[in-house]
Amino acid sequence: MEKIRRLLDGARYWELREEDIVTTQTSAWNGTIKDVASAAKQGTSIRVLYGNGWGFAHSTEKDYEHLAKRALALAKAMNNPCGVLGAPIIKKDVTSRYAIHPEDISLEEKRDLVLKASKQPDAVKNLRVLYKDNQVKKFYANSEGTEIRQNLYYTYYGAEATAGKGDRMESAYKAFGALRGYEITKGLQEKVDEACTVARNLLTASIPKGGQYPVITDGALTSVFIHEALGHAAEADNLLSDSTCLKGQEGKLVGSEPVTVYDDGTVEDSWGSFFFDDEGVAAHKTRIMDKGVFRSYLHSRETAARASGPLTGNARAQGTEFIPIVRMSNTYVEPGTADFDDMVDTVRNGVYLRGSKGGQVNPITGDFQFSAQDGFMIKNGELAGYLRAVSLAGNVLHIIKNIELVQDKFEDGFPGHCGKNGQSVPVHGDNPSLFISKAVVGGG
Repeated sequence: MEKIRRLLDGARYWELREEDIVTTQTSAWNGTIKDVASAAKQGTSIRVLYGNGWGFAHSTEKDYEHLAKRALALAKAMNNPCGVLGAPIIKKDVTSRYAIHPEDISLEEKRDLVLKASKQPDAVKNLRVLYKDNQVKKFYANSEGTEIRQNLYYTYYGAEATAGKGDRMESAYKAFGALRGYEITKGLQEKVDEACTVARNLLTASIPKGGQYPVITDGALTSVFIHEALGHAAEADNLLSDSTCLKGQEGKLVGSEPVTVYDDGTVEDSWGSFFFDDEGVAAHKTRIMDKGVFRSYLHSRETAARASGPLTGNARAQGTEFIPIVRMSNTYVEPGTADFDDMVDTVRNGVYLRGSKGGQVNPITGDFQFSAQDGFMIKNGELAGYLRAVSLAGNVLHIIKNIELVQDKFEDGFPGHCGKNGQSVPVHGDNPSLFISKAVVGGG
């Protein structure tokens, strides 16, 4: 590090990031292997703050001198007022938990895992099963004196089933991912069975009549709603670019009293967790909303300096070739006091929505629309007709005020890869079901 210090003498701040990633992936379709692959990549980057400019340089080689000189030259050519918020000096070497190291399992065994699980059950036209593990070794150092090594092991699997009847085809996807080792694959067959069951059941489902209804969302749909509609609006880079509906709302009541929301990168073993972000700041548990009151944005060092916010450990990058930007980790609603059956019992004519098939949100206005995987009509406190092609729409600042009940426990969320500014990072959040007194439900 002394050589870099000499080369960058006079810089206000600098940081070095190194990363080595080994990825293994295999998938099978209807009892036939489609791919078995293992890839490795490494990268080194240096980012420099000099005067009023940032400079960033990346290479697949560890040529510190070349990277430092290039980043410094770029910083000197810039003139945009900026800064960074200092953080405690950390010197640590940390490794995520695992019972079975992914490297101890051969490619053949991983291949056979998905091959066996992808054999089609009755009434399923297509069944695709995927397994993937990422072994990530990171080194971070900066001008403050911090030096951190992280060894992170992420394992993921998923199943997509398609069932058909006549000209009609219905699909369902189920997945699980964790900051753990190969041991999590013991749950693979369960996810395969769930995907097949939902796909088959959708063949008997009907499309609801669109309109305003009381709505209950399951944990998976709650996860997507909180992440997309509220979480992105709470990212402080969106605040600084006037791209959030939460601007000017800190300390104000914007939701209902039962709603408390966290982003927490410290959740043990979770798919969206890590020890330190890509600016050397420890992962945090940040209260975004407290009993309906908006409390905090999520920050990087730069947004915290510019917006006078706290360091929340939310600067993340897809790899060393990217500059860290503000990203969520595990985002969730704190469980409330309501039993699920009691929530259903309160509804005379409403809709219960489960899972997610994607959607869209405008963080500036807060308007959103999400497609659920399936659902049920609720009639007089009972789950009635099975639904397909159903969606939830509205404005986050309106909907979040209409949340009257929050389930008393977490349900499984959905391990995802969140895209932003051309970067993708793992995110998660197990969540409770929510009872929304009024929301727009679309059909078809």
